[in-house]
Amino acid sequence: MFIISFCLLLQPKPLSMSRLKKSPIEGLTLSEFQQTKRIFQFFDLNKDGFISEVELNAQLSKTKRGPEFDSELIRQMVKTANTYNHPKGVSFEEFIAIMQPTKSEKVEQQTVDKFDS
Repeated sequence: MFIISFCLLLQPKPLSMSRLKKSPIEGLTLSEFQQTKRIFQFFDLNKDGFISEVELNAQLSKTKRGPEFDSELIRQMVKTANTYNHPKGVSFEEFIAIMQPTKSEKVEQQTVDKFDS
């Protein structure tokens, strides 16, 4: 009886029953993934797989679009996005998570799309 119970514990659970958090990459289409990767690579100047405060500041300063960002705001942006607390900065997976629209943003966009068509 003990061996059967132990074997049942070792069986892998289906993904839907898993307690693991779903990766934000799973919800993207190929086109969305490629576009997000290009944007990430634009900010990742040293190509180490992370966006640091220095890189974000440099690229935002270079674009000359939108508001100007001071160093404290950039620090807060990176701190908020860096959920893994990696010392190098924001990873690609974290970047995808912050770039995905929230449910309310999706509903808002769908409403706008209905009125525009």
